[in-house]
Amino acid sequence: MNLEWRNSTINPLTNRTFFEDDLRMEARYYGFHIGIKAVAFIPSLAAFIAFITLIIIYGRMKPTKSDPYTGRLQKVPKAKKPPPGIFSIVKARFLARRARGDDNVAGDAIDGGYKQRKPSVTGSETVV
Repeated sequence: MNLEWRNSTINPLTNRTFFEDDLRMEARYYGFHIGIKAVAFIPSLAAFIAFITLIIIYGRMKPTKSDPYTGRLQKVPKAKKPPPGIFSIVKARFLARRARGDDNVAGDAIDGGYKQRKPSVTGSETVV
């Protein structure tokens, strides 16, 4: 289909020519030579050459016996173990109850710990 046909034939669905329904591109082809188009890459090539030159001149220095960390960051000692999170605290309490022999430990964990415990040695009851 050429431009003449699209411009003269009417689309029965829209009652407009096919040409009017076509999408329009806002770019034009000017026919420049490839050498002229390549000029656009000169700034990026200049930046790449400058970057490589700076790395060669000011790059990493070799370590010496007096300063083994020359040009690098020094090793940082490992941090202390962080405090336990809420889940590990709940798990520790759950395991402690199980070790004491409390009844229905699993039920306490499911119900949120609102059940009453067995009477203690003194006879008083404690609530979780």
